[in-house]
Amino acid sequence: MPSQRSVPSSPRLEGRAILVTGSTRGIGRAIAERAALEGALVVVTGRDASAGEMVVSSIEATGGRALFHPADVTRADEVEALVAAAADAGSVLRGLVVNAASVELGNGDGPVTEIELADWERMMTANLTSVFLTLKFGLRAMVDAKGGGSVVLIGSLAATRGLVGMDGYTTAKGGMAALNRSVATYYSRYRIRCNYVSLGLVDSGTERAVRAMQSSEFRRANAAWQLGRIGRPEEVATVAAHLLSDESSFMNGAQVPLDGGAFAASHKPQPSVGDLPGISREAWDEVDGEVGVG
Repeated sequence: MPSQRSVPSSPRLEGRAILVTGSTRGIGRAIAERAALEGALVVVTGRDASAGEMVVSSIEATGGRALFHPADVTRADEVEALVAAAADAGSVLRGLVVNAASVELGNGDGPVTEIELADWERMMTANLTSVFLTLKFGLRAMVDAKGGGSVVLIGSLAATRGLVGMDGYTTAKGGMAALNRSVATYYSRYRIRCNYVSLGLVDSGTERAVRAMQSSEFRRANAAWQLGRIGRPEEVATVAAHLLSDESSFMNGAQVPLDGGAFAASHKPQPSVGDLPGISREAWDEVDGEVGVG
């Protein structure tokens, strides 16, 4: 359940409007609630209106301010309308948290030779085009407001370390990390910073994530890294609030690891992923000497 805390006496985001995509549940919800606790007027968004209104009610119950505007962040017209609502919310739009994403393991993602074109395009739309659209309209609104501000991209360790059998997802997250650097470089002239949070495994609260993390195979594979546990949405929210605030005023273009030490580890165990159809690894190993592998 969300934390029921009071608004801090010296909130760091007072007088700012903060838009958080994918904020009807999980990590996005935690960030929205934390930003509200820090004094921001938070614009909550997602495709589930009832869930969005529940987040708004939760924020208002602790003395915070929020509004919900529905949007599918893969649709340009809906993102444009969302940003317009955020810009007209009553406070200057000073913060943008790009959190909405989709993990496709077992649902179209896999080794690159096995991904269908339609699945690839769907993954890029959900995980990279959505980022482009949010930044396209969100950054322009922030520039027009002439107040400067901060963009926080909620990304993944997949941007810098390969994930077995998730070539589509890693490509999208790598593109997101590269875009972070370019946005940070150009929009700094408008006093807008952009930083990327590189997440390890975090309990997003979704049914799929819960099932995966409860499996014995998953627990064995990840017991030796990430401090022996997975992350919590509230821990992501703490870092996001810092990046949104003036306390991080000299951070720009950074890729901030929030992974319990997974990136620092020399090896990250992976859950088993099957071989390519008709080509077993054992059979391939038998010809290593003939083809000069290594």
